[in-house]
Amino acid sequence: MKNEVFLALQEAGQKSAATLIHELNPNGYWLGELSSSALSTSVATFALSQHPDFADYRAIAAGIKWLVDHQNLDGGWGDTPAAPSNVSTTLLAWAALTAETGIPHYCNAIRQAEQWLCKYTQHGIGIALPGSKIASAVLHHYGQDRTFSTPILAMLALAERLGNSKASWDYVPQLPFEAVLVPHQLWAMLGLPVVSYAMPALIGLGRLKHFYAPSKYCFWMNMLRDYAIPKAMKTLQNMQPESGGFLEAIPLTGFVSMSLSAIREYKHPVAQKAAKFLINAQREDGSWPIDMNLSVWLTSLSLEALTISHGNDSLAIPYQTEIAHWLFSQQSQRIHPFTYARPGGWGWSHLQGAVPDGDDTSMALAAIRKLGKITSNQIQAGIQGISWLLSIQNADYGIPTFCRGWTKLPFDQSCPDITAHALYAMAAWVHDLPAKWQKRVQKAIKQMIQYLTRNQAADGSWLPLWFGNPDDPQHQNRTYGTSQVISALSKVSCLGWPEVLGNCQRAIVWCVQNQNPDGGWGSRLHVQSQIEETALAIAALCDAREAYLKTAWQSEYDLAIENGLQWLLQATNQGQNFPASPIGLYFASLWYSEKLYPLIFTVAAFRKAILQFQNVS
Repeated sequence: MKNEVFLALQEAGQKSAATLIHELNPNGYWLGELSSSALSTSVATFALSQHPDFADYRAIAAGIKWLVDHQNLDGGWGDTPAAPSNVSTTLLAWAALTAETGIPHYCNAIRQAEQWLCKYTQHGIGIALPGSKIASAVLHHYGQDRTFSTPILAMLALAERLGNSKASWDYVPQLPFEAVLVPHQLWAMLGLPVVSYAMPALIGLGRLKHFYAPSKYCFWMNMLRDYAIPKAMKTLQNMQPESGGFLEAIPLTGFVSMSLSAIREYKHPVAQKAAKFLINAQREDGSWPIDMNLSVWLTSLSLEALTISHGNDSLAIPYQTEIAHWLFSQQSQRIHPFTYARPGGWGWSHLQGAVPDGDDTSMALAAIRKLGKITSNQIQAGIQGISWLLSIQNADYGIPTFCRGWTKLPFDQSCPDITAHALYAMAAWVHDLPAKWQKRVQKAIKQMIQYLTRNQAADGSWLPLWFGNPDDPQHQNRTYGTSQVISALSKVSCLGWPEVLGNCQRAIVWCVQNQNPDGGWGSRLHVQSQIEETALAIAALCDAREAYLKTAWQSEYDLAIENGLQWLLQATNQGQNFPASPIGLYFASLWYSEKLYPLIFTVAAFRKAILQFQNVS
């Protein structure tokens, strides 16, 4: 590495790390800030407009104003203010604008949205959009997954955007809320048309469709659904946290609130708590985010970045005792009422509506292990967390997000990045565990390596689940997925599993070959370089270098790292500015950006690169 690059890197590394430490609050965690969402704002605004007790004019008017002020120039809306227009968000915003009509400025926004939708549905401008065209476009966009297509069409039907007759409900698929009559242990076997974490929507929207358009041909099915209503409402009530927010997610909570209000059950405790949650979640500018926060996830990632050792240059992280206590306190200690998950996992947030999942559990375990000496009580917590991960491991040996066995739809299946994080967490803990647990964990590690081998693409890359890139032709993000697996496998190799080398070699080549000519990385070659992907790729190559390439700085991998660092230094103004890009995916592929992602990823990249240079100098 050139000396001038290294000096700039050291200074930028210190500045960026100091900035990240400054974001830590005295309570011992990083809170972050999710981007405002036109989709969430549309759903929340419309849901409140449907609820007689909570139709707060100021909240609705502020939400509508934010939507109109953030309409894209082409007439549509994207999931974030920085995202291109898409059909889902534009349809929901178009429906939400019925809550506040008659103002010329707003009427113009409606006309522009209709022009965008006419082009999308290939229907002539100036002709009323037929409900069949809209329904066809939505159902085609989401395929067999009804997690989001049904809520969109239901909201459009309530807003009379599919026509003003009862026949408009024919376009809304019926969700089988009668599934609540079956024990929850068997839900995965039913082949439900929604993902596991959308059961509240299945209940609320299933009841909504049954209310407005019961089956015309199957009398006994209507009787069954009528019979299932009390059980469905009890299940919904048990799933709802005291905060009122299902998964702390505005869209999911808004859809449930909207449905209950429309069937005249707005006095039900679920509807009351959901509406209060929506009002409390609104931001000062009138918008809503996609979810409240990712505090546990961000805290785990921040610790992973800041605890990278530089020999005598180790950082003094304040509140370390508070951080350790806070992270341990977020471990679930009960059977979770939402997914019926056993105790021992971690969710993404410290708020009540978060649900234990494979990714957050893995990264929390990894972060805790790096906080210093582990006590006997902490080892028991670690065993509980690892046991939780093993309990959700699928038959293909991969790790899913929430539940074992829900493999019909992609967002419930095993995925490489979550499996890689679980692999890393288990390898970090294995030598601290009792002998019988070491044997179980070593077996699981070998199984997960087999899963990653089978699911590596022919070009050497891996595809992630919850991250993408809106500029990518397929909205995928192979740079994120591949970098996460490379980092995990490299760390596992250093911890005593050298057999993973073969998995890494093709992935490292893919990473280098997909670096853009400007030195940065996007989701793949020739997709615009971004801070998040560039930092992740650099960190992965540094991890691989530590594990496999302990030589002087002269290989093509070193050149890729150096070029990437030069791009990253320039893009962050020498470690001082960190603009966020839409990279995260949420409920049914909704985009979000997180303020701390580019900062956290950059800190890790800078510190790993400095460490590598010091090791070979």
